[in-house]
Amino acid sequence: MLRKPALGIDLGTYNSAAAVLTPKGEVVPVSASAERRFWGKSRERIKPFPSVVVYFPDGRVRAVGYEGKVLAESEPQFAVWGIKRLLGKTYREALDHGELDRRLLAVEPDGANGRCMFELDEREVRPEDVCAELLRHIRRIAEEQAGVELTEVVISVPAYFDAIATSATVEAARLAGFEQVDSIPEPVAAALAYDIQVTPRPLNFLVFDLGAGTLDVTAAEVWRDKPGPAGVRCTSRKNTGDTHLGGLDMDDRLLEYVTSAMSLPALDEEDRLRLRRAVEAAKIALSDETSATLEVFLEGERRSYSLTRFELEEALRSGSRDILAACEEQVRLALKGAGWRPEEVDQVLLIGGPTAMPCIRNILETLFRRNPEVVAQLRQLAAPAVDPMLAVAVGAARSRGTQITKIHPYGYGFVSLRIEPVPGQPMFRVFREPQILIPRDSVFPSEPVTATVDSPFYRLDQIFPLELIQQVPESEQNAPGMGGRQFRFLGEYQMAYTRLPFLMQVSMRLTENGELETVIRNLQGVESATYVGVGSLRRHPIELPASKLEMLPSGCGKWTFVARHAEGLKQWGEGFTRFLGARATASGRRDRYVAEGQDELHSALSRWGGHLEHDVNRVFTAGKTLLARALEVKLISDAERHRWEEELDAARSRCYQSGQG
Repeated sequence: MLRKPALGIDLGTYNSAAAVLTPKGEVVPVSASAERRFWGKSRERIKPFPSVVVYFPDGRVRAVGYEGKVLAESEPQFAVWGIKRLLGKTYREALDHGELDRRLLAVEPDGANGRCMFELDEREVRPEDVCAELLRHIRRIAEEQAGVELTEVVISVPAYFDAIATSATVEAARLAGFEQVDSIPEPVAAALAYDIQVTPRPLNFLVFDLGAGTLDVTAAEVWRDKPGPAGVRCTSRKNTGDTHLGGLDMDDRLLEYVTSAMSLPALDEEDRLRLRRAVEAAKIALSDETSATLEVFLEGERRSYSLTRFELEEALRSGSRDILAACEEQVRLALKGAGWRPEEVDQVLLIGGPTAMPCIRNILETLFRRNPEVVAQLRQLAAPAVDPMLAVAVGAARSRGTQITKIHPYGYGFVSLRIEPVPGQPMFRVFREPQILIPRDSVFPSEPVTATVDSPFYRLDQIFPLELIQQVPESEQNAPGMGGRQFRFLGEYQMAYTRLPFLMQVSMRLTENGELETVIRNLQGVESATYVGVGSLRRHPIELPASKLEMLPSGCGKWTFVARHAEGLKQWGEGFTRFLGARATASGRRDRYVAEGQDELHSALSRWGGHLEHDVNRVFTAGKTLLARALEVKLISDAERHRWEEELDAARSRCYQSGQG
């Protein structure tokens, strides 16, 4: 059966790979030329597409991929690599995790949402923009080799990417020109790639995917219900991992160790980068040899150091965090979450360059010592059926014909408020408590989960605010910056209502791509608002539950609707409708939720004048949701959203005036 061709992409921290699903259902890896399969003097084997983009000082793209990696050796000051570690991250999160110390090109916080971005002379470059250049480059070469146009893509993402990081990845693919974009957890893609005999009896797979930037461990059941690739079924039982545990972190630790062992002085940034590359090459060599000589020019002199496997393991186990123990802990968490004992695992798959390190194999062999089949798999020296460097890309492409149950590791909900009077005092205590509607490890797409909101307060301007929160996995609560807390504040959604009393209901669900859809409804009115995606929101750790004392108000002003100012809101709606319509047409992209928001705003404007206060609030709410979604899919910039939202808030506030009742 002929089908539309699709591209599977493993977007890696250091290097990326791709495979094409042909119209006949065959999966063909995108290859690199022979001279580009190994890197430099280290002879490190690399994937076809190094994840490097080099810019001119004015922000124009100078080189991508292999050419970028070559240029970055001599001119590192405008090279961007390891960008996957910054996707969806705020500047504060990147700073807390030490991500900014590795880069010569300065990273700055985006003033609109606090996310990371690079500032060049004439351009601000976001991580999504860098990834888009990489994906565009991969797509071009894949199309040349396959001889067909590729508009559909499946991109692998770490199992521990939340909705924000996944949305950023999907956005990068859209910027690269892909029309249909799907995502798949990297370990699940790896499990689909291997030519393992899959039977109707479910097999317990454990995928250990240790790359340059992240560690993902997935416990999954794989079985077959009919012949062929489309007959393979895969259900993730538990995803665990660490988005800040990978080859980069090993290089950081080894860099500290070698600097101390060689008694080196404080190095400038370029010398430190040279030493880092030499350390990385030695680490790779120690997978095959018991010692490796590290040679590097520092401060104009040739320096050398003989590094042993024993020293490598000592470095990884030293410091504030035992990296090898952290890897083992993630495997234990995956087994615990799946309800498996080590002896019950049928197959262990190792993905990523660092899994070739003997110290990594040793901790896994120790963990599975009572499972002889798995120990034999770990010791197997024969060539695997699928190249481990290409396995994730092959599985991503193959997933187009496979039914997969996907799990989202993060939970979502909102802050619930309740109050209690303080006996004998003109005060009350406000309790802020988490109400989680989407639990951690939920399967997506999911059915809506609904709750009625307790609202002890209301705003006099008749706007209902909903504070959105994210619940992080247990393994992430002690990450830098989290301080043991399990919740992040993501932002506030707003919906206007016309009259009191109100009774608000909130529904949440995860869409097919793992995006969060939140619907607010007034059960005692006709108002509703739908927000989709959280990628445009700020986020920071929040302490919940919490409480505080507040004084009883001495009096309340009464706000009244002023009809003569309503025309300003109508003018805003008409102006924004024209602006966004032109922007959507120019982009050539169509987003279902943007289209629905445009229809709602158009409907509100076309019925203007029937009930003026209701019309004002309907336009306000439609504008808020549409602004949020347009920013989410990057039809508008942060600055444009800020300008239009300021004008919207000002136009509505003029429609209400306060006075003493």
